[in-house]
Amino acid sequence: MTGFPFPSLGSSIGNVVEGVDLSQLVSDDCYAGLLSAIAEHKVLIFRGAPLAVSESHNFARGLGPLQEHVLRKYRHAGFPDLVWLTDLAEDGSIDAFGNTRAKTWHLDESCTQDSPELDILHAY
Repeated sequence: MTGFPFPSLGSSIGNVVEGVDLSQLVSDDCYAGLLSAIAEHKVLIFRGAPLAVSESHNFARGLGPLQEHVLRKYRHAGFPDLVWLTDLAEDGSIDAFGNTRAKTWHLDESCTQDSPELDILHAY
């Protein structure tokens, strides 16, 4: 894998990850490098082609155990341990509450006893 150490975005937080194809299985060594980079830089950015939901799920599972959202309506139908935020209602209209949630920063699951160690955001 190329890109270790990853190019910095600035002096305070964040790095861009290059040379990792998240649509493919990632090696244990790569995951270890990514976890180390997360610990150091807090935010990692992966640029490139959009991932299928199954590819996002496979990648996320390699970083550690996933948690199902406490509200079932935010669980992805095919992958219930992925949170699925959308601004569309079931009938295809704009869901005002979903629109607000999708456009503002917030932290889910902070109320749980075992809150997540990290979040992965992927926009379609």
